[in-house]
Amino acid sequence: MIDILLAFDNDDINAGIFLTECRDDILNFFNGKVFPLSIINSNELNHNHINKSTSHLKSFIFVTYCHGNETCLAEGGANVFLSETINISNFSNTFFYTVSCSSGHTLGHELIKNGCKNFFGYKEHFNFYSGFSSFLECANHGLFLFINGESTDNVYSQMIQNYDYHIKKVYKTDPVIASLLLHNKNALVKIGKNITINDLII
Repeated sequence: MIDILLAFDNDDINAGIFLTECRDDILNFFNGKVFPLSIINSNELNHNHINKSTSHLKSFIFVTYCHGNETCLAEGGANVFLSETINISNFSNTFFYTVSCSSGHTLGHELIKNGCKNFFGYKEHFNFYSGFSSFLECANHGLFLFINGESTDNVYSQMIQNYDYHIKKVYKTDPVIASLLLHNKNALVKIGKNITINDLII
């Protein structure tokens, strides 16, 4: 069985409510499933704790919803726990799934160079809007597909289709929401090999 680490910046002053809702939806998905889960919340989202939690694992799934930029992920936007020089080598033989701004631009490629098998993230700003569940459903959709056995190539194409579905559903009544979802869709990236969850079991 593959270890799964779920890391959320749930106390963030701006996005904390959205990130908490995403976390709760993911935990509900895993309810009744037999996976060794580790939950990392804001107070533990720092480079030392991430190093301690990952350095001994040979293969795992890492899921993080947090602040990001082109080269790093950080709690509160300032407390960097993963970058090109921090903890990067801990993520070989992993499936890395993140909802964070811009980390798919550079950091995702650096993770792949350091042995990560596959990376899902966003190469530009990630949008969300309170009161619209489409953002949460689109954010979590790919993770659920991968856990259920879909290959990463199929996960990506189905995520794009899911974005299209939600965009079409709201564009006449809420064109601003549709445009924000479209931006997220166009920013979504998949980097690395085409794998399934079985490829992570060593």
